[in-house]
Amino acid sequence: SKSVKSYQQSLEKIEKEFEPYATCEDLVALFDSKYSESPDDLSLLKRIVDVLNKKECTGAEVYFNAASAVHAAEPTASSSFSMGNLSVNKGKFNAAIGFYNQAMSLTDSDIDKSKYLLGLSQANVKLGKLSTARDLAYQSAKLNPAWGKPYVLISDMYLNSVSTCGINVFEQGMVYSAAIYKYIKANKKESSLREQGTKKMTLNTKYLPAKNDAFFLGAKDGDG
Repeated sequence: SKSVKSYQQSLEKIEKEFEPYATCEDLVALFDSKYSESPDDLSLLKRIVDVLNKKECTGAEVYFNAASAVHAAEPTASSSFSMGNLSVNKGKFNAAIGFYNQAMSLTDSDIDKSKYLLGLSQANVKLGKLSTARDLAYQSAKLNPAWGKPYVLISDMYLNSVSTCGINVFEQGMVYSAAIYKYIKANKKESSLREQGTKKMTLNTKYLPAKNDAFFLGAKDGDG
């Protein structure tokens, strides 16, 4: 038994030396085996999550299983948010909404709540609940006025809804106008979003309504 313990300690040291140089494939193979042997070992589960997260190997099934188990044992706002993101990546949007709501209930920070609300908004977009998604994005922006990403999401929602928001070229052009306005707002709040926003504005400016379109439809400045 003493020898086994000694060998086990040596093996763990070798694995820790190996981890920084291992590929995702290597690590997933290693942790798949360990997880199968000890699926209830919380210290192992935490190690799997930590290592695969650092190596950006979070798409692996063993990562999802380990993260789910760690979260169930020790839920935090951060782990709830992480599980929400993982669920979105797996197409489990209703589950993601549950995790994001749980994250909201576990924090008092408005900045964190803003982030979780944006996650909720994105999950609702995936479910086709665009009105709810837009309201959540606005709530996110309100809690963190310096954040531009909620406005980027709202802009993207407008652009993806053009075909259902207008019955003619002019009305659809006004949807593009609203989307571009939100990109401008996002750019003003976060300089890091400027390049992305400028590209999208450039691509969509050509769809803005022309004065001739407004004239023929009888639309005037200030109309609804």
